[in-house]
Amino acid sequence: MYADKSVEALKNMNNSLIISDLKINWGGANQFYATLKLIECSVAKWPFAEYFHFISGQDFPTKRNRDLDRFFDENKHRNFLSVTTNPHLNYRYDIYYPRDLINTRNCPKPLGLLINACIFFQQKLLDCGIRLRKKLPFKVFKGSSWWSLNRAAIDYILRFIKEHPSYSKRFKYTNCCDEIFFHTILFNSSLKDTIVEDDLRYIDWTDNGRGFPNVLDESDFEKIKAGNNFFCRKVISGKSNGLQSLLEQID
Repeated sequence: MYADKSVEALKNMNNSLIISDLKINWGGANQFYATLKLIECSVAKWPFAEYFHFISGQDFPTKRNRDLDRFFDENKHRNFLSVTTNPHLNYRYDIYYPRDLINTRNCPKPLGLLINACIFFQQKLLDCGIRLRKKLPFKVFKGSSWWSLNRAAIDYILRFIKEHPSYSKRFKYTNCCDEIFFHTILFNSSLKDTIVEDDLRYIDWTDNGRGFPNVLDESDFEKIKAGNNFFCRKVISGKSNGLQSLLEQID
């Protein structure tokens, strides 16, 4: 488990691996640096683990453990993550963003305006063919931040990062590249043919116009139950209590 270093309540949890040495702001590179640290520590602590599932505190299981174990045992040679290719993704990684330095979603308005002006200026330079950052030397892929990967994929990611340290450094001061960092590694590898383009998560993006998933409640239960998914999100204490009770009763 990765808990932002501002969270104190989780530090005494038993039977868990708690890491909390990075301050994480939305959209910053520390999001996937923390994920990478989780992967490294999990492999070290559980060396015989065959499958790794990346979830957040707003995810909730939709199947019993036995069903999850059976599915991934039957699909042990496959990896599950969603993906899209988009020629307009470069604004995320070809421009410098200060998200790890400043919480840009909750900063003083004058500072926010200054940051937006700097980003806009960089975008105009990029549109004119003037690059401030080194071009990535391979095709870039984007998908959901949440995935289920087998040991071969996890080992490949760790080996790639060790052999290509410049890759991690290149993504520092980027924007929302937690949806790009791991996908680009795997889809440019020999493991690309093992990838099923499905993250096996139930996420409702419909009709909210906000660019964020809807918070789920008991009205979503039948759709979740009928779907081919093993986790759902966003599940939030209070608003999703009824749904959690229904999911816990699944047999």
